[in-house]
Amino acid sequence: MDPRHALIKGTIYLTIGQIVFVISSYALHIGLARYLGPEGYGMFGVILYLTIMARSLVNRGIPQAVSKYITENEEHATTIKNKGLFIQTVFSIFITILYLGCAPILGQVLHDPSLVPYIQLSAFNIPFFGMYMIYIYVLNGKRWFGYQAMVGIIHDTLLPLIIIAAVLCGFALNGAIMGLILTAIIGCVVGHFYCRFKPNNNLLECPPHFPSSKIISFAIPVTIFAIFTSALLNIDLLLVKGILKENIQAGFYAAARSLAITPFFISIALSRSIFPAISKSVADNNHSLTKQYIQHSTRLLLIWMIPVVTIVSATSREIILLIYSLPYLPAAMPLSILIIGLGTFTIYLILTTIITAGDNPKISMWMNIGILIIDVIINLCLIPRYGIIGAAIATSISIIIGAIISAIYVFIRFKALVQPISVARIIIATIPIYLLSLWIHVHGFWLIGWYGLLIVGYATILILIREIKVGDEERLTRRRGERGGEGGKRVTRGMRREAQTRM
Repeated sequence: MDPRHALIKGTIYLTIGQIVFVISSYALHIGLARYLGPEGYGMFGVILYLTIMARSLVNRGIPQAVSKYITENEEHATTIKNKGLFIQTVFSIFITILYLGCAPILGQVLHDPSLVPYIQLSAFNIPFFGMYMIYIYVLNGKRWFGYQAMVGIIHDTLLPLIIIAAVLCGFALNGAIMGLILTAIIGCVVGHFYCRFKPNNNLLECPPHFPSSKIISFAIPVTIFAIFTSALLNIDLLLVKGILKENIQAGFYAAARSLAITPFFISIALSRSIFPAISKSVADNNHSLTKQYIQHSTRLLLIWMIPVVTIVSATSREIILLIYSLPYLPAAMPLSILIIGLGTFTIYLILTTIITAGDNPKISMWMNIGILIIDVIINLCLIPRYGIIGAAIATSISIIIGAIISAIYVFIRFKALVQPISVARIIIATIPIYLLSLWIHVHGFWLIGWYGLLIVGYATILILIREIKVGDEERLTRRRGERGGEGGKRVTRGMRREAQTRM
């Protein structure tokens, strides 16, 4: 199988899973926003994003190390999985105890002591979520993207159902937090089921020991990177709460963020499929294949990210009215600005994933630390003067700076990036749909159909200007098969069987 086809196939599986995650997130946020109102939803948003920041300590570092070493040492997968689970469990328990102790301090910093019991309850989500992420990344390292997507879909589908059911049963915010914990436990059970390796995969013949130091040494900078990534994505909301001291303003900003962060969630699928691919090609010193992965992944990202950002920015008022209703209309302007920053964050995420997969996790770590410092400084300057609009501007500026720096590094390190001609064609195709979004205002559920028409128009333009070349890949594959004769056919069949076993 062509490496690009394998990358696309894996990305498709994981994108389906991320789409389910986005839909479930919207169901959760819309349901709670309408039921709790702006003020109550603001409190939930603060607790949720504090929990996300705490979970960032366990959701990337050790799991991504497990994925990397399983990809590079597939015959040792069982040992690496078990070692990763043990390290993650011990570390998660430590983080849970630390977070419990910090709850009163966080309440004081946010000028709201009533948040303390909710913060303490949310701490018990951390160990279960940590084990769940190990199972996700074990499947990622094996490149069983279909199973990985299935585990995520089950977890993400149950999340809004359990949380909203708990709230409707009268448990309010406590019920929402308990729903997070219960869903993580279910995710662990499902992940364990899919990670039971079969004997015919030769995974029972493993060495008795895999050094913990290898996992830990790789995980430390990745964990620090994940902490600062989570802080970069959430610090603006916490600063809005801490500086403005109004739950209702936090509610408006949380509503804008929940929509603006959608491109980031979708891009996680691409980052999870590109990470093991580049880890393997770099470990094999296959520079040509690494360049192909980088060029192809950044191009795929820009093709869907740029039109989504421009359409949402142009129709922010209409989408806020559709999703959240009239009381949340003050979130429209922050959304139109924030979608640009968080859309750009998808580029930053993919580029730093490439840097990390290329055995340079410390570079990604230091980039994140620097960008977060810039973000905090700009937020502190703009929020007191411009409120939630200032927070959106500050976040967007800092993320754009990070994307530029990471793009320069990737180009210097790997001598590869998306081709300028592709960027030009994508922009050319985006301009007409952006202008149509500004000129034609569609309201209510008709907005969904209007978005569909705009995307069809965008794809048509890409085909006409030959940025998307329909049928070229199939013809090229047939020509290669003809040249290779029967030997080539046997190799192709063998690669196809290998790819099927991985799925």
